[in-house]
Amino acid sequence: MSGAGAAFVEFRLLGPVEAARDGELLPLGGPRQRALLALLLVEQGRPLSADRLVEELWHGHPPARASGTLPTYVSRLRSALGGDVISSSAGGYAIEVPPEQIDSSCFERLAAEGRAALARGQAGRAAARLEAALELWRGRPFGDLADEGALRSEADRLEEVRCSDSPSSRARRRSEATLIGPGPFGLRSRQNMSGIRCPSGLTGARRTPSKSRPGRGRPRLCLSTRRSGVC
Repeated sequence: MSGAGAAFVEFRLLGPVEAARDGELLPLGGPRQRALLALLLVEQGRPLSADRLVEELWHGHPPARASGTLPTYVSRLRSALGGDVISSSAGGYAIEVPPEQIDSSCFERLAAEGRAALARGQAGRAAARLEAALELWRGRPFGDLADEGALRSEADRLEEVRCSDSPSSRARRRSEATLIGPGPFGLRSRQNMSGIRCPSGLTGARRTPSKSRPGRGRPRLCLSTRRSGVC
């Protein structure tokens, strides 16, 4: 498990990659350094080898200095996040933090709970969880880093979850609209969630950072929703 340094850090992947401690954004460096953080978070504690990371960060065309640059990126991220957040072993590098500190993990759990509540006919519970799930979205997962490789695949997967269109959801669409009614999770919004016409603009991307205090005003992931009774 992670040490005390990770206990205060929130990781945001549903949009540009960010990390925040007590509401304040942490300096994560340039695109490859942020991509390194995202790749490790996606693996959720499973180590990634240096060779695999180099392949991903330079999209299969690493320069000769890449193997020496990677430890520098790791060192800088450790300085920003806390020295015990990124671990190293013979298998490579890893980040192991509780899932409630990662917005994408919170989203998937809340969305699953919302769908389960709909199946049980618990309209209020379903609406609360689906709304909380959508509120975590700030844009395409990983922002400008989701152009190639593993991050692109994971971004596509997360968007498919948000816009999923399973046979069971199609069969339930009319009953769900009746359950939820014409409010924010009526038929029109459920169509966005179930893949009928999921727009390129993200349904849940409602919050934007303040220019003066970019880390303020954002939901504290599942930590805040749990306190309010949603998680």
